[in-house]
Amino acid sequence: MVQYLAQNALTPTIAYTVSVIGSLLGLSFAARARLTVSGARWVWLSLAALSLGGTAVWSMHFIAMMGYSVPDVIIRYDPLLTVGSGALAVAVMAVALALTATRPTNARLVVGGLISGIGIVSMHYMGMASMNFVGTMRHDHGHVIAATAIALVAATAALWFASRLRGSPVIVGASLVMAAAVTAMHYTAMAGGDI
Repeated sequence: MVQYLAQNALTPTIAYTVSVIGSLLGLSFAARARLTVSGARWVWLSLAALSLGGTAVWSMHFIAMMGYSVPDVIIRYDPLLTVGSGALAVAVMAVALALTATRPTNARLVVGGLISGIGIVSMHYMGMASMNFVGTMRHDHGHVIAATAIALVAATAALWFASRLRGSPVIVGASLVMAAAVTAMHYTAMAGGDI
């Protein structure tokens, strides 16, 4: 996997930047949802789920995968699994945000963190399963466990940020931290993969 990072040093930077943008939008929309009542709250939460799940997590993953190649191996992606992994990321963020934004208790935060963290890891490995190539990819169990732990912590932190933080400077800082965690989860998982 060292080869994965070295092949295109710009790809991790672009992937992280996209994750920051998705996090910034998602956390801003979630903050707006907290200030809103009635049906408008659900519109803001939907936009937050789309930004966090679709951009901060899923788009970051596939941009990072653009930097992945194996000598003499052609990699294509299964469209159904690829789109399904994106839908999964958005859906788990929607459920987690609905849990934590409507009544932000510690118990809901933990449950939401578990749902979104497991969903994010599942999205990653579903995205990996969408790769079509001649060969087999194996995943080191230690890296899977580490990536899962990072995803659980990152998802719970993101929900804590989304349900409690206010103010643009704080949301910007939280976006940088969240994107770092999402990116770290991806590259930790990839470091344990071998074709």
